[in-house]
Amino acid sequence: GNLQVSSAPLQVIDAILEHSSNYGLYATNIGAVTISRTALTNNASYAAYFALSSTTPFNPSLSELSASGNEINGIGLAGSVAGSSSVPGDPGVPYIIAGGLSVDSSASLSFAPGSIIKFRQSTTKVTVWGRLEAVGTAAAPVVFTSLKDDSVGGDTNGDGGLSSPSPGDWTSIQLTDAGVLLLEHGVVRYGGGGNENNWDAGMISTSSSPFT
Repeated sequence: GNLQVSSAPLQVIDAILEHSSNYGLYATNIGAVTISRTALTNNASYAAYFALSSTTPFNPSLSELSASGNEINGIGLAGSVAGSSSVPGDPGVPYIIAGGLSVDSSASLSFAPGSIIKFRQSTTKVTVWGRLEAVGTAAAPVVFTSLKDDSVGGDTNGDGGLSSPSPGDWTSIQLTDAGVLLLEHGVVRYGGGGNENNWDAGMISTSSSPFT
């Protein structure tokens, strides 16, 4: 990417990241992140992408971001969440669950009110071994939806509205063993795909874990 960071603090303010042959920003194993008043434009892959580590809590400060002309106009999240992690609501662009995201058994992940989380493909899911909190408000719900859903977060896949969301566009929020989900003022739609053995047949799937 134009900017690539690993295991180091990152601060980007009043910047433009554009015309990369890959990511606008790529960061791995990183916890201390501040990105504000930054435009991510015309990059050949994700506007920004965070490969999360099972050893580093992820608590970024993200605000006043814009993304256009990228292959994916959003912030990619993939890997394993560690410790007590949280992401801010509505930084200006949606979050994209890329290959898959897991919350470790000793970890928690919180999406703030106004967060928009889109899933890239039918086999993409969030697996919760620990605790996932998606607590919105009536005015600013937390939304889990398809990458093709332009009604929230804009035209994230950059196809000018040529694609439309449909049931099965992503798999599920899967609660495993002692995994816990707290969903309040949330919207979950267009999931249920990738269910080879009916384990993921629901958008929220669980065998023995609590959710509220």
